[in-house]
Amino acid sequence: MKIIRYLHEEQVRYGIVDEKGVHPCSGTPFTRLIRKSTVLDPADVKLLAPVDPPNIICIGLNYRAHAAETGHPLPAEPLVFLKATTSLCSPGDPIILPAQYPDNIDYEAELAVVIGKMARNIPEDKVDEFILGYTAANDVSNRAVQFADGQWARGKSHDTFCPVGPAIVTFPSRRQPRHRLPPGWEGDAGLQHLRHDIPGAADRFIPFPILYPSARHFDPDRYPERGRLHEKAAHLSSARAGC
Repeated sequence: MKIIRYLHEEQVRYGIVDEKGVHPCSGTPFTRLIRKSTVLDPADVKLLAPVDPPNIICIGLNYRAHAAETGHPLPAEPLVFLKATTSLCSPGDPIILPAQYPDNIDYEAELAVVIGKMARNIPEDKVDEFILGYTAANDVSNRAVQFADGQWARGKSHDTFCPVGPAIVTFPSRRQPRHRLPPGWEGDAGLQHLRHDIPGAADRFIPFPILYPSARHFDPDRYPERGRLHEKAAHLSSARAGC
C-alpha cells in the first residue's frame, strides 16, 4: 500500500494511492486510516512530505561502499546523528542552497524507516512490529560546514536539506523493501551492503532515544479549524521552499 500526505482545498490529509488515483482518508496511518469513497486526480493535489516527525534520526557511514569512498572505517556501532525537523522538505520542492559554501553541497539517496508506534527497549526480532513502512529520503549535506564543525548537525540541517517522499510504502511483516535505480545512476548500493541492517541498527539505538510515531499530525475531520491553521503553515513552508 502507498500512503501519501497532501494538500487539497486548504486541508492537509492522508490518502492512499493506486491506479485509480488518490483516495482521501480520514484518520492517520498512525492511528486508523479509513478510505473514503471519493477519488482525486493526483494532478489536483500538492504532495507534502508523507511524515511530520518529532525527530529525524539517521545512521552515518552505514553503506560499505560509501564508507570506502570516504576513506573511513566501518563503524562498529551505528553512527547516529540527527537532522533538524526544520530541514524537512516536500517531494518536488526546491532545495535552497545556503549562502555559506553553496558549492560544497552533497546529496545521498537514503531509505527512510517510518516508525508506527512508540518504541523503546525492544529486541531485534520484534523491531518490524514497530515499523509502519518505508519511504525515500535525500540526506543533503553542506560538506564544508560539516567537516569544519567536526560534528554533523549544522551541516546537515539547513532548511530544505531533508526531502522525503513521495509515499510511505507498507510491506507484509518481516519483508523489507528492495531498491531499484534507473540505468546510468551512480551509487547503486542495496540493503545487502548495509553495515548494520534495519533490525540490527534499530535494536542498538532504540535504548538511547524513545522512538515516537513519525507524525505530529491530527485528523482534519475531527479538528477542521486546526486543519486550516496547519495548512497556512504548510503554505508558508512551500513559499519558503520556493524562494
